[in-house]
Amino acid sequence: MAKRLAFFVCGVVTASVGRVYGGFQQFRPTDRMNWSPFYVVLVIVGLTAVCVSLLPIKWIGRIESDPVERKSSTSLKFLLAFAAVGFLLVIILGFAPPKAVQPPWALVYSICPACVLTLTVDPSLTFMIVLLAPINAAIFGAIGGVVGTVVDLLRR
Repeated sequence: MAKRLAFFVCGVVTASVGRVYGGFQQFRPTDRMNWSPFYVVLVIVGLTAVCVSLLPIKWIGRIESDPVERKSSTSLKFLLAFAAVGFLLVIILGFAPPKAVQPPWALVYSICPACVLTLTVDPSLTFMIVLLAPINAAIFGAIGGVVGTVVDLLRR
């Protein structure tokens, strides 16, 4: 049940942030960067994670055929590992001095998709740790969960 809830929450957060990118396309033209790939990928990954969380238990049993695998599934491990990496990336990005390191926008939004929520403000480290890092962890968790599910399916 916790695995399903984690997939669902990560999927909803990812799809919601993807919708923010979709709405942002109208306000920020594509002169500096193209926002469409972020929008499309985040919405597809989010909806896939939500669909995986809503799969019937019999179908999940077919994906994870071994009872041992059900207790420690690859998809949950991937979800947790990617979420941890996503959380740490935001914290590392928060400690990077903005004048010394000026990465391209596409790189920043690839490392921290949740940073689109702070386009008009310069977030403090506390704001990044309390709000952006968990949202980014959920986005990376959804990506890891979907990748882990694909790995489970391919291993079968």
